[in-house]
Amino acid sequence: MAGAAQRATIRRRQAVAGGRDHERPGPAGWTGNVGSAVALLIYSLPVGALDNIVRPILIRRGVQLPLLLIIGGVIGALIGFGVVGLFVGPVVLAATYTLAKDWVARGQTTEKVTE
Repeated sequence: MAGAAQRATIRRRQAVAGGRDHERPGPAGWTGNVGSAVALLIYSLPVGALDNIVRPILIRRGVQLPLLLIIGGVIGALIGFGVVGLFVGPVVLAATYTLAKDWVARGQTTEKVTE
């Protein structure tokens, strides 16, 4: 009896796996070419790192902000808001920095009215 039940279980597993019992799905249910996954990983690591360097430099060309402030803003917005933060963060940072800089400059040039 136990042998028949085991054989039936093995047949069911093979039917689910398409007759290939040696290829079992991974943790996320994915099967496929490991070489392609490794190649994609090797490609994406330097490109992702390069993106974190090039993006602040390109943002700095459009707006006259300190580079360290831009890098901090991009990374902070990415952590705080995810992918949307990459686009919204530098815009909010540039507007806030420009307004604060102008506010400080106007505060230094105006005289206080004393009565």
